[in-house]
Amino acid sequence: MSGKRSRPPAEARPRDPAALYEASHRVLRFLTGVMIVAFLLIVVLTTVSTGPFVQIAARGLYFLILAVPVASLLTWILRLWAERRAPR
Repeated sequence: MSGKRSRPPAEARPRDPAALYEASHRVLRFLTGVMIVAFLLIVVLTTVSTGPFVQIAARGLYFLILAVPVASLLTWILRLWAERRAPR
């Protein structure tokens, strides 16, 4: 055994465009929620204190907010790629 995972055959992979569309929308809605919560946490944390912990936590949340659009873009690209490969 080489320890490599084999890909399922093409027939076993889901090819339903509607399911793919719904899954990508769930991911995008989740990412939107993550961004909103991170922003609200930054506001609340910096309102309560400006100590070292809050500065580190706010910086981490800031980078999380910056990562969300990148993840959304990758999700959109992956959905387009899968839709083009799906049989019509």
